[in-house]
Amino acid sequence: MPELQERWPALGGSADESLLWRREWERHGTCSKTLAPTERDYFRLALDLREQVGVGKALSAAGISPGSSTTWGDVKTALDTAAANQVKVACKYDSDGRRLLYKVGVCFRPLAGGALAGTDCPLFADSVSCAGPMAPVTLPPAA
Repeated sequence: MPELQERWPALGGSADESLLWRREWERHGTCSKTLAPTERDYFRLALDLREQVGVGKALSAAGISPGSSTTWGDVKTALDTAAANQVKVACKYDSDGRRLLYKVGVCFRPLAGGALAGTDCPLFADSVSCAGPMAPVTLPPAA
């Protein structure tokens, strides 16, 4: 799916993309086979849900733009508000020692008839990887 390269890139570069997508399918996609029976169906569903939450729009509305620095708490607040639930926000360090926004996870639960509803994500060590709400975090540049 060409859209994956544009809308779900691996932050480590294109060489990591097939590994990232395989890992996402194995961890999450295989558990959602009743909603998305194939790998292609899973990624289509994931991209559609990503669009519904509007991560980029939520960050932009909060004055947070690609390539900029802010705090983990500001990122999390903007995304929790957009999703109307608690999301997962994880960080990692680059080779220059900068803390980067690395992963955003939004959780859903199945409803009758195959629909999905947003739900709070389980407790996640995102504040540990991001060093707490006031720690600076840099967003990746726009693709």
